[in-house]
Amino acid sequence: MAETTTNSTDDQSTGGRQTSDEKADLFTKYNELLRPCSVYKDEYKECKSIRGRFNQYFIFGESLNCDQWRDDYNNCQKYSWFNDKEAVKLVIQSEMQRRAERLKSHFDNDIWTKRESPPDDWAKPLPAFMEERNKNTYLDIKNRELKEQEEKAMQNITNTLSEANKPSFCTFM
Repeated sequence: MAETTTNSTDDQSTGGRQTSDEKADLFTKYNELLRPCSVYKDEYKECKSIRGRFNQYFIFGESLNCDQWRDDYNNCQKYSWFNDKEAVKLVIQSEMQRRAERLKSHFDNDIWTKRESPPDDWAKPLPAFMEERNKNTYLDIKNRELKEQEEKAMQNITNTLSEANKPSFCTFM
């Protein structure tokens, strides 16, 4: 498996090697990218299966190389069993590359401008014809039930608080 390395200023200051603190930082920073090892195994099996090959041929016109899933599974196992930091680094790099490929078209999109915040009127009520159409649907009935439960809960809280504020007539002798 070919390993890609990046030469950043941090790598150059340590002679191209990462210290154990930097590896631990890499793991804690990108820990959410790691999946359970069984997921990599399942992805590899699906990629190699007849159904997966047919799907690949239908979508891409050719069979895809499934070696990366196998390598990720093996590296995940190495990390799980032997706490191999190099193996987890390779899995994280693979996941980052997979994510970059998936989001490439999103970031390359120059047609739509991305919003900084939602529109001002995003929570305005629906038009009357839509309200009428949605009346007595399952979601409308459940929504009304939830509102009734919330109102009852608020009334119970209000009653409890008002009873607690009533003067008591205790006498000590």
